[in-house]
Amino acid sequence: MSDTGRYKKRLSLKFTVGFLILGFFVIASGCVVGYVKYTDVIEKMYNDEAYHIAYTVRESLDGDWIEKAAADIRTADDDDLLQISRQIQDDEEYRRIVALIDMVRMQMGANYIYIADQTDKSGNVVSTLTYIADADNPADDMEPFRPGDRSAMNESFLEDSQYIYETGKRSDNYFYSHSDFGYNTSAIVPVENSDGEAVAIIGVELAMKTLEDERREYVTHVIFLGALLTAIVIVIFLAYLRHAVIRPIQLVTDEVDAFVHNETEVSEKLLQISTGDEIEQMAKSVRQMEIDINSYIDKLTSVTAERERIGAELDIAAKIQTDMLPSIFPAFPDREEFDLYASMVTAKEVGGDFYDFFMVDDDHLTMVIADVSGKGVPAALFMVVSKTLLKNYAQSGLSAQEVLETVNDRLYENNRADMFVTAWIGILQISTGKMDCANAGHEYPAICRRSGRYERLKDRHGFVLAGMENIPQHGYEILLEPGDRLFLYTDGVPEATGPNEEMFGPARMLDALNAAVNMDPKDTILTVKRRIDRFTEDCPQFDDITMMCLQYRGAESARLHDSITLAAIDENIPKVTEFAEMKMQAADVPVRTQMQINIAIDELFSNIAHYAYPQETGEAAVDIDIDGAQRAVELTFRDRGIPYDPLAKEAPDVTGSAEEREIGGVGIFIVKQSMDEMFYEYRDGQNILRIRKKFETCTEK
Repeated sequence: MSDTGRYKKRLSLKFTVGFLILGFFVIASGCVVGYVKYTDVIEKMYNDEAYHIAYTVRESLDGDWIEKAAADIRTADDDDLLQISRQIQDDEEYRRIVALIDMVRMQMGANYIYIADQTDKSGNVVSTLTYIADADNPADDMEPFRPGDRSAMNESFLEDSQYIYETGKRSDNYFYSHSDFGYNTSAIVPVENSDGEAVAIIGVELAMKTLEDERREYVTHVIFLGALLTAIVIVIFLAYLRHAVIRPIQLVTDEVDAFVHNETEVSEKLLQISTGDEIEQMAKSVRQMEIDINSYIDKLTSVTAERERIGAELDIAAKIQTDMLPSIFPAFPDREEFDLYASMVTAKEVGGDFYDFFMVDDDHLTMVIADVSGKGVPAALFMVVSKTLLKNYAQSGLSAQEVLETVNDRLYENNRADMFVTAWIGILQISTGKMDCANAGHEYPAICRRSGRYERLKDRHGFVLAGMENIPQHGYEILLEPGDRLFLYTDGVPEATGPNEEMFGPARMLDALNAAVNMDPKDTILTVKRRIDRFTEDCPQFDDITMMCLQYRGAESARLHDSITLAAIDENIPKVTEFAEMKMQAADVPVRTQMQINIAIDELFSNIAHYAYPQETGEAAVDIDIDGAQRAVELTFRDRGIPYDPLAKEAPDVTGSAEEREIGGVGIFIVKQSMDEMFYEYRDGQNILRIRKKFETCTEK
């Protein structure tokens, strides 16, 4: 059998199955709707009959006698209840009532008819029925209830029976239940005394004998007629579909298959289909599609060649753009005063972000980071102009504020594309650490002070460049101390998007920076980039990611900084001394100064070992900073032991003999006398004690 024949049979089968399913749902819907409506009518008819029986019985009752009997039963003790019950049964009125409800039950075909009280001794309606009279039904093999017998009432009837007692009116609800007699309906009406008060209830339960049979017969008829009509419709409609739908579709299918296998030969047979409907329109559309595909293939061949040419040119443009940015590191290998690193990852072949750094003169380093609005080639072209202008005016000796104001006016001229640039510029005086800065709507820099943590420097923003003419910018100055770090970035860093459309954000950026607080600028940037990649997972990059990091070491790299952390025990004092001596010798610190520093280390580290951690051994960190320009050695002792300020202790009396002096305090006193400065603070859970000693180099002597 050919593929076309199989497709034809599959289509016929699908139509047949579809109509069978439709017919099933039509029949099922008709059965459900008819079942519900028919049941409602029958149930209401039986319920009305039950109420008719209840009202018939009520008309023949003496309400006052019922009230008295109910009261006698209600107020009787358990010991007297049997006697009261017998007295009531011996009463002529009781016998008349029982004979009445027995007769009505038998003649009207009711299951049960009873008269009961549903109140307690306080007159409150309860869930227990106390019977006054009950009709006997031989079919249930049960004795009728005697006066005073009790049983639980159906919980679904409780609220309605309370309403009947309170209002003296029947409930608007219908009561239905199942019992040994099948599906039943119940009626509950009040029994009133001569004053019109409800003193008891009459309950009638009537079996709806024909309901189930009639509903079953109805459903059977609906199913049979529906199935017959559905089968007739399916046969007629499938015959019509075969002629008017399936055969034309088969022809279209054959011709499409031929178009695929005959190397895009346009079919003329499709013009033979003339059904006058959507199938004819589809055949014409398929033929036109074949013509368009042939045309598209020809154009695609040409466009693909053109795109390959453009792609090659964009690759060259991206390389040119990358070559315009400083990319050789270390950037200034002969300058020990600072370390610098930068990187840019574009979102497209060419991007709008850029960074730059260059020496204005031997003592001034300029850093620029910027972000051009938009992406792709237009942003890259605007970036080239912006970068060139910023560098030219910065090298002319203008302040950071003046550079941004001048470049803004130049970019605004002929800016018909309404593009703009956010930019941050900083001009560092290397000898002093002073940096002249200005921010034109760019991201806040992040700064890390020596031995601290990164935090965003919330500087005052000016307006973006090229947005408006003659807009003043705001300059400001920061002072970098040796060891300080400055991190610059574009919005592609905090706005990097991960799963669930969540952004990387400034908080995660600072966490990444603080994880790299002791790393050099290159490793700092690589750490942040790894954190971004881990956060975004496989999500596409929507914006350029550009970062630049500066570590300031100080003028002529004259400041040396290092740190050591050891267990706070006496055995580690020689290690700390050896560590400090090695650094001081490398910085040409005089021997006399080294000896004074060693004595201070011995005393201060010993104090930490003995007193900071009374319960267990902790750690102590020692930072050493040697400032060649200031000719000073600075040691910082840090521990997380018991807070203790050694400077608060009064100086010992050294005028007396050794036997007369109090124990302790002499070592700290000696350190105070030998150091030029001594400072203590308790911060972030740490004891921090800093000593400073000035010195003269051997050549100065």
